[in-house]
Amino acid sequence: MAVRRLALESLGRTYRLHVPEEDLLVYHEPGAPALSDPRGEVSEALAGPIEARPLAEAARGAKNAAVIVDDWTRSNATRHLVAPLVLDHLNAAGIPDEAITVVMARGLALSPLAEKVLESFGPQLTSRSVRRRISALNRSGQRFLGFSSYGTPVWIDREVADADFVVGIGSVFPSAWGGWSGGAKIIVPGVASSDTIRQNHSMMICDLPGQWDRPGLADREEIARMAGLDFLVNLVLTPQGEIAAVGAGDFQAVHRLMGRRFLQLYGFELPAKPDVVVTTVKWWKDAPVPMESLYGFTDHSITTLRRIADKGATIILVGNLPGGVWDGLREYARRTYSLEDLADLWYKGGTLAFVTIMFCIQLKMAQARYRMILAVDGVSPDTLADMGFETAGSADEALQMAGSGRRVKVAVLPALGCPNWPVLSEERADKR
Repeated sequence: MAVRRLALESLGRTYRLHVPEEDLLVYHEPGAPALSDPRGEVSEALAGPIEARPLAEAARGAKNAAVIVDDWTRSNATRHLVAPLVLDHLNAAGIPDEAITVVMARGLALSPLAEKVLESFGPQLTSRSVRRRISALNRSGQRFLGFSSYGTPVWIDREVADADFVVGIGSVFPSAWGGWSGGAKIIVPGVASSDTIRQNHSMMICDLPGQWDRPGLADREEIARMAGLDFLVNLVLTPQGEIAAVGAGDFQAVHRLMGRRFLQLYGFELPAKPDVVVTTVKWWKDAPVPMESLYGFTDHSITTLRRIADKGATIILVGNLPGGVWDGLREYARRTYSLEDLADLWYKGGTLAFVTIMFCIQLKMAQARYRMILAVDGVSPDTLADMGFETAGSADEALQMAGSGRRVKVAVLPALGCPNWPVLSEERADKR
């Protein structure tokens, strides 16, 4: 029997996988070409934006500005390359560096060590006289702007809410929380309070990655208008964290355009629904803090699986988890917590527990639908078993467990969902 021998890369380690050719439905490694002149194309986008005036014109007359960049777990491209060019255009509009605050949008994440924060901002920003800060979790650092039409209380970082002109910089990829990362996500959860995030995200608990017409996204975009998001720069990145596409201008128009561009770069045809999906732990290679935990698997892979596989399918995670498991995730993902327990804690948990409970609810719902086998380094089998996962000593052992001696259709999709984006043949046929 012919066998396909695969080498799966994950955060510095290689994992071997052998799949019988007659069982291999598809093996697809995501990739996208980097722009040959990223600085030039970013500058061109700022000067010729979508449904907006050029940035240097749009910001003219403002006395101060806030530039929001995404956090230290994302690619450096937004902070090291794009943000300095945005500052140059704001200077051309008559706003000096001293009147600009660069706000890192952390949502509800705890900040890392000061050295890591400085590294994330990068020398191009730390060498300039702009003010730099991480968005406020404390109420005194936020301003109340009222309620959205969806009933969400809107608390936004004061530096953003009080600025004359606001620019957001982020990257676009599918997400279970509102369908897509990027766009108005730079505001909610980026620089919003825990109350705002909790209410907005409660609308998204059953969303699928890649959706647009959803209440949570509409609420998020309304809040971004309330917060005064005047101009947006969004990127599509290569797996190496380089820029593959860029758009600038009105945040809603740019977001939709970059979402379509992502699908053009990363979408590929999946011929049929798989019985088994093998994926890996991966993230943008140039992020200062790599995605070392089970977060990416929970937030991207298992939610994307709902788009392409029937109930009862098996998903196998292969890879390196040098960061282990978050303490909160280790607790709330335990089998002793039922979905009912987590639903009860959803509104009772504190600011930081809420984030973990949110992911664990996604995990519990997926565990009720799919079989999950993990062949990973960095977390003990006992811990994983306590969290409701099956474990295997290797990728090949996991595949044998999934097949149990029968013929199965296997799709090997490293980094499923982000950025590996399968589209079922039947779905593509419907759109033709």
